[in-house]
Amino acid sequence: VYSFGIIMWMFSSGTLPFCTRKYDEYLALDIYNGARTQIIDGTPSCFINLMQRCWNIEPEKRPISSEIYDIICSWYYLNNYKEFKAADDILLSKYVQDIEFPVIQNATNSLHLNDQNNSYHSCRIDLKLISTTSLFQ
Repeated sequence: VYSFGIIMWMFSSGTLPFCTRKYDEYLALDIYNGARTQIIDGTPSCFINLMQRCWNIEPEKRPISSEIYDIICSWYYLNNYKEFKAADDILLSKYVQDIEFPVIQNATNSLHLNDQNNSYHSCRIDLKLISTTSLFQ
C-alpha cells in the first residue's frame, strides 16, 4: 500500500521519488523513520489525503486495497470531479503558456540526476543496518 502512495505521488509530480538522493540503505532507513516526499502544489486534496494514508508510518493504519478501490471509484463517479478538473485545467494552462514544457524538462533532468546517483533503481539493502537501527535508540 505504501508503494501505491508512491505511485500516486509519481503521477502528481512527474518525477521519481527522492530523486536527489542515492537509493541505498540510508534512504531506506530514513523512509522507515518517516521521511516522505514533498506534496506537489496543485495536487487535489482528496489525492493528497489518500497518498498520505498510504504512507502512514504504521502499516496497520494504511487503507486496504478494497478501501483504496472504493475511494478511487467515489472520485470518478461522485465527489471530486470538479477538484480534479480544476487541477487538470491549472496544469494544462501551465503547459500551454510555455511551448518548451519546462515541467517535462525538469522531470527529465531529475531522472538524469537519479541515474547519476544510482547504478540501478533498485539495489540490495543492508537489512542488518536497518534492523540494528530503530526509532527507539
